[in-house]
Amino acid sequence: MTQSLLQIAQKAQAQLDSIMPGKVQVKLEKNPATGKNELVGYYMDRGSVNFKREQLMGDWIGCLDLFFSYFNNRKEYIMSSAEKQQEYFDAGIHPQMIKLITLDC
Repeated sequence: MTQSLLQIAQKAQAQLDSIMPGKVQVKLEKNPATGKNELVGYYMDRGSVNFKREQLMGDWIGCLDLFFSYFNNRKEYIMSSAEKQQEYFDAGIHPQMIKLITLDC
């Protein structure tokens, strides 16, 4: 069965809510520069809203996997407080590396 773009966005939201409830808001948007449909995930980053875009094309399952993996790789960072995120930033630690650092402790 073919899924609608809305269903794909809802699936992405459900996947992200399963690993970090309420931390990422998924929207389906048309990129103004390209006119293409994209999944956009909005999240808090050091007290400001940041976002990740993933264009939906061809095999949207691969696009959904890329979108999910972006957030999954940054889960510990996104789940951290704004103050802790700032500490990581000030120390020059990439958000994707937080999981490795916390496992080493």
